[in-house]
Amino acid sequence: MKVRQRLWKPARRVLLRLSGAEAGTVSLKLHLLSLFSGKRKNSQNGKADEMAYVQTILRAQQIDTLVSHHESTMVRIAEIEAKSTSMSSHIVNLEERIANIPADLSARQNAIESDIAINYADLKKQYDLMIVQRDSLLNNRDQLLLALQARGRAGGLSPHGAVLHTANRPFPGEALPGGQLPDIHVIDVGAQSLSNEDHAYQPLVTAGNLRVTGFEPLVDAATRRASSEPYVTMLHNFIGDGESRIFHINKDDTTSSLLPADLTFLNRLESLSEMCSPVKKMKIKTTRLDDVQQISDCDFLKIDVQGGELDVLKGALQTLSRTIVVHTEVEFSPVYKNQPLYGDIDKHLRQLGFELIDFKNAGYATVKGLPRPIARSRLLWAEAIYMKTPRALAALGREKIVKAAVIAHVNYGMYDVASEFLKILDKKNGSSFAVHYGNGMTRI
Repeated sequence: MKVRQRLWKPARRVLLRLSGAEAGTVSLKLHLLSLFSGKRKNSQNGKADEMAYVQTILRAQQIDTLVSHHESTMVRIAEIEAKSTSMSSHIVNLEERIANIPADLSARQNAIESDIAINYADLKKQYDLMIVQRDSLLNNRDQLLLALQARGRAGGLSPHGAVLHTANRPFPGEALPGGQLPDIHVIDVGAQSLSNEDHAYQPLVTAGNLRVTGFEPLVDAATRRASSEPYVTMLHNFIGDGESRIFHINKDDTTSSLLPADLTFLNRLESLSEMCSPVKKMKIKTTRLDDVQQISDCDFLKIDVQGGELDVLKGALQTLSRTIVVHTEVEFSPVYKNQPLYGDIDKHLRQLGFELIDFKNAGYATVKGLPRPIARSRLLWAEAIYMKTPRALAALGREKIVKAAVIAHVNYGMYDVASEFLKILDKKNGSSFAVHYGNGMTRI
């Protein structure tokens, strides 16, 4: 249509010229006839007439040429108009296709992105699974190599000492005054919930004759423990020597302590320096165990305060005078700066009438150097079990002696130690509970 509009004006001018030319052609023909008819009469003007005749012929030929050109031009215009209509239709189709291109591209892009996301998610799952499987295989290999080292290595405390006595042999009833297990009070200093092991007094919990007063300064940890174990009363005191101190909170909160970690030493070992890396500090006031009004007596004192054990013991002289068993963590290497080590704890407790009975749950660390932690040779800590000496225990009376025998039997499976305690009771009271105990334990 646009082509037709562009060609219409010049075509119209040609048509007007052709119309005038046709009229002139008719006039010329009449003029020629008059010339031929009057040629003889006007022979004196022959030359002029012949010239006019020739000019007329030439003009007629020009007009014929214009008419022919007009006709061909009209045909060409019709062809152009047909092509223009076809092109317009094609353009409309192209415009429609172009208009649909964004939607098509968007749909294809979304489909491609969806396929990529699905494929990535599948690959990520496969990769994560392979990493878990690889780590599991590596860890299994490391454990096998650690077991191989333990089997071929002479000496050392058993790292499997964390497995507590299962109490599958009940205390013989005939060896108990009154025939019933006595109620036992445990004071737990450092009483966080444990995720990978049982509490040191778990067999007594299972026996069902236990109440626990726990101290845990981290409120969230104390709340979790109290909510899951109704026999436990949790207090938030920082148990120590009664002085103001700085509490060092570490990345792994189970390593938090009133002493700063000795990172120079820990950097020699795998993982521990990161676990003990400091997060923040807070000023606190410690409380002596003897000053806690909620405590009137103690049978079993458990301590795990990351290097502050000696301060707890020094602030509990009155409490320890009535305590039968002390189950405390001791360190053989300086995990914390200026911390008392095993020798200091042992000396203090022996002066108070206790003696070492056993170590449990020995903690070994891997010294850095190997590409994988396939050996664990450095002894760092253990749980030491102290009980009152026979002489000190005899001075506490019948009730404490019976409790000592029950704790030795139920919590630790120390049947020989339990028998020794009952002999103290028999000697003091003229009874025969040790004989009944021995008969009950040796009966098949």
